[in-house]
Amino acid sequence: MARMVQVSKSKVKEQPHIPIPNLMPVLGAFQELPVKELVKADWNYKRNSKWMLERLINNFQRNGQLETIVVRKLAKKQFEVVNGNHRLDAFQKLGIANVHCFVLEKASLLEAKRIAVELNETRFDTDPVILSDMITEMEKEFTLDNLVTTLPISEEDLAGLRMMQRFDWSDVEGHTGEKNEEGTKIDHFVKLQVKFEREQYDRWMLCCQKVQEEKGYLDEVQVLMRLIELYLKSKK
Repeated sequence: MARMVQVSKSKVKEQPHIPIPNLMPVLGAFQELPVKELVKADWNYKRNSKWMLERLINNFQRNGQLETIVVRKLAKKQFEVVNGNHRLDAFQKLGIANVHCFVLEKASLLEAKRIAVELNETRFDTDPVILSDMITEMEKEFTLDNLVTTLPISEEDLAGLRMMQRFDWSDVEGHTGEKNEEGTKIDHFVKLQVKFEREQYDRWMLCCQKVQEEKGYLDEVQVLMRLIELYLKSKK
């Protein structure tokens, strides 16, 4: 005869129901779509660049499609590209028939524009010192000529990054008690003396000019000081 065992309900505690917050709103779904059904957004604010498009095409030829593009559904089997308009140019030039997309099912025009800006502009600053280390490491397996075909960095900029590895940091000297051009006493400053070959110097100045234009720095000294600051932080 089976023995019945009773369990007191008072000893069994019911776990409270904890609702899981919806951290990822469902805006659409991933789909593979024909390239012929994709149309470029006439409001896309990203500038065209033949040089950058060539590298994008080379990237697809080397790696395939690693990232989906974001589109929003329109009428008559058309999908407007929200993020990835230049990738669409590359797909068309390469004759690719189908691509992976994330389809925004019911996004309004303004919602699509907001998502485009969020995706395009949510970027973190590059640490040039760490990047220069990575470039040096990659050159153990890839030639510089090969790297410049796919990396979105010009040959001059790559040369500038590689030059950072050649700095003789033993020439950095500390000084105290001196004054700047305005006559204000400086508690401490660093004097840097670096020897360049002429060709290296010219390439370095081109890099400085590009950083000035893109980052708004005032002069090449400010650029150099910023690079030194990042270098010293990376060595702590």
